[in-house]
Amino acid sequence: MNIKKEYPEADFTNIETFKQITINKFTENGFTISKIRNARIKLKNGQPDGIFIYHKYGTVHYQNKREIIEKNNIHIIYRRYKKEYNCDWITTENIEAFQDMLRMTIAEAKNRRGRKIK
Repeated sequence: MNIKKEYPEADFTNIETFKQITINKFTENGFTISKIRNARIKLKNGQPDGIFIYHKYGTVHYQNKREIIEKNNIHIIYRRYKKEYNCDWITTENIEAFQDMLRMTIAEAKNRRGRKIK
């Protein structure tokens, strides 16, 4: 996979280019993406330095959630729980790192596809 040769006209300074390439590669390999969004792991002038890809075969992560069970004038009672989601992160700092991480993410997803998913 050489992305520069496959997309010679692409503007690799734009985050949307990386998103579209990711969508194209996942579709070629038979995967569907439920959501894709910008990621700011290392803040550099507020610019995104990666993308989060939410898909069925992604790495399992947990997010703390809460919902209101009872509310009155004196107190609020919450139910706290962990929400499970599947997500992978790919850097967009340079094209070579993006290319390698995309290749690894697709290979891991293919490996997980052979196993049973919860």
